[in-house]
Amino acid sequence: MKHLIPFIIVAVLTGCDRTPDTSQEPPSDSGAGDETTAAATAADTSTETQAPNDVPKGRVIRAGIFKAVHEGRLLENTSGTTGKSLKSLTLEFVKGTERIPLVKDTYLGFQYRVTTLPPELEKKREMELRRVLRHPEMLLEDGSTTTGSDYTVSRKIKLGQVNAYDAYGFHDDYELVEGEWVFQLWYRDNLLVEQKFTTYRPEESMVPVQEPSASDVGSTRQES
Repeated sequence: MKHLIPFIIVAVLTGCDRTPDTSQEPPSDSGAGDETTAAATAADTSTETQAPNDVPKGRVIRAGIFKAVHEGRLLENTSGTTGKSLKSLTLEFVKGTERIPLVKDTYLGFQYRVTTLPPELEKKREMELRRVLRHPEMLLEDGSTTTGSDYTVSRKIKLGQVNAYDAYGFHDDYELVEGEWVFQLWYRDNLLVEQKFTTYRPEESMVPVQEPSASDVGSTRQES
């Protein structure tokens, strides 16, 4: 029986950008561990030694394919790529990979951690990050085109670090574009995290998304 591990994140674009906020520590997978969206395991919530005045350090914990366990409510959002967002979306981690088949109603995403926070953040509850997404050109329904988004997000600080997720869901045909997708998270002028994916069109006979194994399961509840 699958055990879904809930955690709160901020959805930033639906059928588009999903930028989960994880003031909580990353979820643990049933049986094992990998990387994705915005609760705590010994490994994922352990504090790391911080050096005063250091530039924050970021790293990707896991990345790959997700699927929705519960679709949220569709909202307008002008900050992201397609002008849409979802509220109360629950995602489940399926597979760790950087090659993402273009299958509707699936998501690409990753979990990241930021440590060695600078002194100015010691008493703060949140850390502001510049979140950048670049992707192959999309032709939107209104006739305009987009190649990504660039805006500021706030991520909660807990135990002296940030544990969060970012994800993007494919819901409309125009989003199914092949090529390189690049996610970046910046603190001021410092690039902390970069995650790249390559999307491709699968064979027609390909089964959309396989059920996750017990060792891969991980779920998240997204809220905007």
